[in-house]
Amino acid sequence: MLVAARASGRVGVESLLLAGLVFNACASAALAFIRSVSASGRAQETLSLLLGVVTEEPASRVALVGALVLTGSAALFAMTKAMNLLALGDDTAASLGVRVTAARAGIFLASSLVVAAVVSVCGLIPFVGLLVPHYVRAWLGADHRWVLPGCFLGGATLLVLADLAARMVFLALGTEPPVGALTALVGGPFFLVMLRTLRDEG
Repeated sequence: MLVAARASGRVGVESLLLAGLVFNACASAALAFIRSVSASGRAQETLSLLLGVVTEEPASRVALVGALVLTGSAALFAMTKAMNLLALGDDTAASLGVRVTAARAGIFLASSLVVAAVVSVCGLIPFVGLLVPHYVRAWLGADHRWVLPGCFLGGATLLVLADLAARMVFLALGTEPPVGALTALVGGPFFLVMLRTLRDEG
């Protein structure tokens, strides 16, 4: 995705978002094809993973995911200074000694490792990675030494609360909706409010 984003020249937020949308569309099409040719049990398991689930996992899998997350997180924390300088612009960061291309690649790979490890067991849970960083930055400021731990704790808290809400729905209705469905229902309106707030501030 990073290579695709670079096709337009300098890597920016807009190019990364567009590349992400393209890859998401392609991945969704591939998953839909896999579901159509899979056995019914496997197709249902795939659908549950796509909607986002929080289930009990074997200790060995939890240990593996935890090790991958800790590795990626340590790499990200080691690059917080570069992140702060990159936020000032590529030219400014380069003038202050940051190897912009290498730093961006390292940040992208480390964050991808963390996300991939979590998604491999929880599936796709919408809006957590979009809303939590926005509000963490609003509360804690732009310093990534605070933003990163705030995002980890905030994302985990939101996921636990969403799972609790899903289990409460099960007690009331006798069926438990996927966690990802709840975060999408709540996150969608919040995202629209966030966009309107940004537009008004602009």
